[in-house]
Formats: sequence, C-alpha cells, structure tokens
Amino acid sequence: MKGILMNGNNRSNIRLGVHVKVVQKQDQFSGKLSEGIVKDILISQSSPRHQGAPAKRHCGQGQRNFGCMTMQIYVDADGFPNAAKDLLIRAAIRLQVPVVFVANKQVRYEPSVIISSIIVPEGPDLADDRIAELVQPGDLVITADIPLADRVVAKGAFALNYRGKLYTEDNIKDRLAMRDLMNELRDGGMMTGGPSAFGKKDCQAFVNQLDSFLIKHL
Repeated sequence: MKGILMNGNNRSNIRLGVHVKVVQKQDQFSGKLSEGIVKDILISQSSPRHQGAPAKRHCGQGQRNFGCMTMQIYVDADGFPNAAKDLLIRAAIRLQVPVVFVANKQVRYEPSVIISSIIVPEGPDLADDRIAELVQPGDLVITADIPLADRVVAKGAFALNYRGKLYTEDNIKDRLAMRDLMNELRDGGMMTGGPSAFGKKDCQAFVNQLDSFLIKHL
C-alpha cells in the first residue's frame, strides 16, 4: 500500500497489522513516505511531538534562567556620584534591569519596582562583602573599588567603574597591580593627591560604557 493519506476518514478501513508505506497527513504537501506497521504509525501520528517537561527558555549571556530574568546590577553606593546614579536609574528603567544599591546609609531614589537598596552596618568592606556574596555570573557591579572588582570578576560577573572603566577577567589583574603600585607610591610619599573630581567627561564615559555593556549582554 503506497500513497495513502492518513486521516480520520480512512483509518478505520485499514488493517492495523499491515506493513505499509504511507503519506501521513502532516506530510501531504511534501509527499514524504512513512514506512511501518499501521498501528504504530497511527500511534505516533496521534501522540504529541514534545513530551515531558517543556523546554527551558534560552537565556542569553548574562541572563538567569528564571523566566529569563535579566542580570542584576549591584551598586557599591558609598561615594557613588549622584549624576552617575541618575543616569544608571534611567537606563535601568528603560531596559528593565533590576538595580540594587548597597551602602551603609539610605540611598535616595524615585520609587520603582526594579530599584531597591540594602543597608549594611558601618565598617570596612562590609558593603563589598555583601555585594561579593550576592553577585552571580553575568551580573554587573558598579564600583570604584578595584579589590571588589577583582572578587566580582572571579565569580564570572563584570565590574564597571563610575568613570567608565569596565573590569573583566582580561584586565582586572593588571588594574589591581597598578592600584597596588599607586598605593605604595602614595605611602612612600612619592605621589600625592587623589583622583580628580567627577565631572561631565566622566559622566559621559560612564553612560557610554554602561549603554554599550547592556546592549551587548542583554
């Protein structure tokens, strides 16, 4: 038997134990032949194509498999410039990326379902420790603290300085070594002063790097 279209009208007219070559209903346009016992073909035709648990949605790099919830952004908020904070919040709301400010004091921001804060006790590195504990691979941490950036990158996440420098596994060790060298020079009196005041160029560099990162990783 060849070229039989398997549909509800002719199933009852075919002996179920007969070995046949047939064109099943879903293949009627291509003419593809299915070979086998009629009973087996009917069972396979009536069974759903996908059984068991539904396939997980594919999440892109930097996204978690929780309904494809996007990455989290954690902010080392002690000393975070207000101008950079406002730009970050705008970008987060526009792209619906959750932001968590971590600091030892209350951070002011407009209420939003995707913006939150964590207050830690005052003390050295307590905010850093909390961020390092919470961060997951693919997350973004905004911090000017290079040792924290090193811890973040070691967990498979990314760190962004609010002056626009992105820290990754390719550059963090060099940045850390440079930071240690600068500290030694300052401690030895060979260098004085600190970083310049946060200005418009820094703000622009930050928002450019942030937008570039989010577009790439979301």
